[in-house]
Amino acid sequence: VPTLICWSQGGKQVYVTGTFNDWKHKIPLTKSENDFTTVLNFLPGTHYLKFIVDDEWKCSNELLTGPDPDGNLVNYIEVSSQGSDEFDGIESEDHWNDSYSQLENEGYTTEIPDFSNFKGPNVDRPPHLPAQLQNVLLNEVTSDQNEIIGSNNDSMLLPTPNHVVLNHLYACSIRDNIMAVAVTTRYRKKVNLHNNIKYSTIN
Repeated sequence: VPTLICWSQGGKQVYVTGTFNDWKHKIPLTKSENDFTTVLNFLPGTHYLKFIVDDEWKCSNELLTGPDPDGNLVNYIEVSSQGSDEFDGIESEDHWNDSYSQLENEGYTTEIPDFSNFKGPNVDRPPHLPAQLQNVLLNEVTSDQNEIIGSNNDSMLLPTPNHVVLNHLYACSIRDNIMAVAVTTRYRKKVNLHNNIKYSTIN
């Protein structure tokens, strides 16, 4: 699957290498005005890669980052069999040429044409959730304790980000001018890591 690899964090000479070539070869990136790019053919799946910028190993801030099986911090990309969505939603020039040729053959009229005649090609609908919330890892195990829930590569990804930490505040009914308040935090595993109870006198 052709995949665009881009580096836009400066440098004079930029190379890329990764699991797609067993880390054996440095592939040069072509310099443009503001960045370095190349197009590589990847098999569907998850691929780990890292950039070599002026003889220094670096990770790109524009790609997903995580540890590889050896614990080294690298970039990784997930390639689907449908190909890159880099240019998805961009209608081809032929489509608009066909629509324009249809208009040339039409005469002037006051009738409103059917919208379906001018509708562009179908594109995927946006996801219901942001990408970072679609596969939240809670590090739970199944009943046999042998298999991590999720895909085969989940154990190599980063921990749950902070934006999915849930804080709960509980308060009971006021009795004798005293109210009990409990604070719990749910993080990573579905358990309460701490539980603080505070009592406040109601004036």
